[in-house]
This record gives sequence, C-alpha cells and structure tokens, in this order.
Amino acid sequence: MILSLYQRLLVGIFLASCSAIFATSAQTQVPAAESPFPAGAEQYATKCAACHGATLDGLGHAPSLRGRGFLDNWNGETQRKLYSRIISTMPVSNPGSLEPKDVLEITQYILFVNEIETAPAASPSELDKRTIKGR
Repeated sequence: MILSLYQRLLVGIFLASCSAIFATSAQTQVPAAESPFPAGAEQYATKCAACHGATLDGLGHAPSLRGRGFLDNWNGETQRKLYSRIISTMPVSNPGSLEPKDVLEITQYILFVNEIETAPAASPSELDKRTIKGR
C-alpha cells in the first residue's frame, strides 16, 4: 500500500511528537543515584510519589512539588517551613506519621529537584535560616 504525501506527513508529525514527549519525560526524572540526597529520593519514591508523581509533577488532587507553581508558592519562605508542612500534614491518609529524619531527607530532595541551593542538614533546625528562592 502506498501512502499519500499527506498521510506520510501526518505519520511523521505523529512520530516526531511522540519522540519529543518521551525525551521530555526522560529529562524530568531525577534518579536517586544522580541526587546528592539519594535517601531523600528513595523516601520520596516510597512515601510521596503515589500522590505527587514520580517526577514531582503532581497527580490528581496532589499539587506539583517542582517548577514554577511550587516556586511561586514557596519563594521567600524558609526551608524549615516546607519541612514543617510536610511533617505535620503528610501523608494525607495519616498526617504526622512520617519520621523526622525521612521528612528532612525528602525536603532536601524536593529543594534539589527545584534547583534550590541547599546543603545536607543534620537536623530540621538547620533549615531555619535557609530561604527558598525561586529562579
């Protein structure tokens, strides 16, 4: 069967679109091995990703934890405030049930994914003077 020029053009556009979609989604994932906070990446994957998505982009009712929306919401706040929000309200099914160490690791991982400068913290109090600054 010979495809018309129009059909070949449509197939080409479709394939190019699919390629672009897959390339973009592959770029947005941050493997634990590439993060300076691998424990946070692992904790996020097991405790947060079901609602917030593997790439922190949000799913359904859960907001995105990356990008412009996240940065607009948290810009100027302390990193400790993000930690406090997570530890007191997450997971929705059992608020406050996460271990403080796990939440600290998750918080630092979220900040890393958003390209917010952060250094490893041994305790939540170290986040008090660190501000979230949007790009």
